[in-house]
Amino acid sequence: MRNAGLSLCLLLTGGLALHAQPRTVIQTETRLVVVDAVVTGKKGDRVLDLAKKDFHVFEDGKEQPLQVFSFEAPSGGAGAAASDPQRLILFFDNQSLKPTDQVRARHSAASFIDANVDASRLMAVADFDGTLHISQNFTDNPGRLKDAVNQTRYGGITGGANSSATAASSASLSEQNARSLMGMITNLARNLSSMPGRKIIVVLSAGLPVSSDSGHDVEAAAQACNRSNTGVYAIDFSSPLNLASSNTADTSPADAQPARGGMGRGGPVATRGPQAAPVNEQVDMRAVASLAQSTGGFVVRDANDLLRGFEEVGKEQNEYYVLGYTPPESKEGSCHNLRVKVDRGSVNVRARSSYCSNKAQDLLAGSSAAKDLEARAAAAQSGNVSATMQLPFFYIGANVARVRVAMEIVPDALKFETKNGKQHAELNVLGIASTADGDTAARFSDVVKLDVDDRRAPVRYEKEFKIAPGQYKFTVVFSSGGAGFGKLETPLVIEPRDAGAPQLSGIALSKQVHAASDLGLDAGLFEDTTLLIANGVEFVPSPSNQFHKDDLAVFYVELYQPSGAESAIRTRVLDRKSGEQKLDSGLLKLPPTNAPVVPLGQKLPVAELAPGAYTLELTAVSAAGKEFKRTADFELR
Repeated sequence: MRNAGLSLCLLLTGGLALHAQPRTVIQTETRLVVVDAVVTGKKGDRVLDLAKKDFHVFEDGKEQPLQVFSFEAPSGGAGAAASDPQRLILFFDNQSLKPTDQVRARHSAASFIDANVDASRLMAVADFDGTLHISQNFTDNPGRLKDAVNQTRYGGITGGANSSATAASSASLSEQNARSLMGMITNLARNLSSMPGRKIIVVLSAGLPVSSDSGHDVEAAAQACNRSNTGVYAIDFSSPLNLASSNTADTSPADAQPARGGMGRGGPVATRGPQAAPVNEQVDMRAVASLAQSTGGFVVRDANDLLRGFEEVGKEQNEYYVLGYTPPESKEGSCHNLRVKVDRGSVNVRARSSYCSNKAQDLLAGSSAAKDLEARAAAAQSGNVSATMQLPFFYIGANVARVRVAMEIVPDALKFETKNGKQHAELNVLGIASTADGDTAARFSDVVKLDVDDRRAPVRYEKEFKIAPGQYKFTVVFSSGGAGFGKLETPLVIEPRDAGAPQLSGIALSKQVHAASDLGLDAGLFEDTTLLIANGVEFVPSPSNQFHKDDLAVFYVELYQPSGAESAIRTRVLDRKSGEQKLDSGLLKLPPTNAPVVPLGQKLPVAELAPGAYTLELTAVSAAGKEFKRTADFELR
């Protein structure tokens, strides 16, 4: 039967009792090193016809087998559409820019915004004048972005003439501001780490004071950017008349060496008169150029043709290759050199030059605890510690998805002891996604330390790992010392991504939502899992598919579609045993959008259902009639 009361709608913040209390949850992430590579020919044109076999990625000089390969063309070029919107920050270094340069830079930036921002390309505006100001958070609204760009700010170095009497005293201050700028870029990159996909910071600067300590600051910024998959690009205002040339983007290795090697070589050193940096202080672009080189970006040298320079940076969002591999185990926080090689002559490859490891993927590797869990995973015994688990997944590219493990453990059989007034326990966890042939496609292990007031409270555990599409068996085993252990097994089926048709992610059932910032730069700072956000609401995946009639019952899903396509979606609730339709939204057309991924959130109509076992069925339909269905079982008690 048709029930008009069930309608698909994005959840509005005002329509829910949002839960503001902090979550007690254990979060971690497996490691997959993702490298974005831009390949160009002799004349700077993009090389678009490369295959996986053409690429070689080396970590610390040793080639690594590629597990992920895709070609991303989010603006509609050849290849698969990116699933997550790209994010670009316009970063104005107002300390170094002369007022006349600021006016030109902001005028050209406004034109760049008009030509490039859309739902698949979000932009933000940041201003640095000794401190960092986020003038506009990420948005696809060009008016808001241009309002922020047009608010000119003047910094202390170039805001007025510096006399020789005050130059010496301001030298140390300007050097401090330069170090602060690198620190701000470092913090920005850290804040971007929780946001999926490729990010770009465009620095508009006239250069930084040269210092013997500059290399350390650049290296720290490069590590943070490479850790968060953020590329730095720069538009050089240090000496536009001398630097103007027919080559707008200078990406040659001679221009800047990786940050690990210090300040690099080449590039002009220029002082700019009484309105520039203090006397006896060298200001140039070597520090920024070194940072750009280390993160796969470049410096635009021709500041006389700013719009063309912006367009060169904009092309970096259009067409690039995504390469991914699982790195060898290494010490937490250690950094490693990266090099990408292409089996084709006369091409230039730009990619980040390093990455730094996060928390190790397999903390228990080689230990007796790991061997014990591996034996339990292979055995038929199910264990005596009860737990529930859900595994929604979401595409982040043509050949890679992120899987969200949401698990809740009943603590009855865990081994607790009193320590410093708290109930303390240690939990060893092993997760394995295996193929039908028994090969391991993904693996993680953790040591979780619990310090709780109430040992009866359920233990929440969350993990996010990346994996290629395929059919797997996912097994998670956990123990807390002694004989107590638990084991869960479930199929994990991830279909290949079809960029030419609508497709749905896994369905994340939820009992808990929070108000989310408007894609703010600080959203999820240092989080290890990707936030699930639809229309300003964050959905927290539930570890169980069971609801009571008085529960908040919602779900989150992502719709993937070709850019500019029109899609509709239908929601049905079926009796799981009989297949009888209980509720039906009908086919509801979604608002038109150019975004390749559309996050959707909806209430489950538990108040209209009797207790029982049900199946939630979602159907995405294109304008041409292509359909894709996704289901999730749930129970109402």
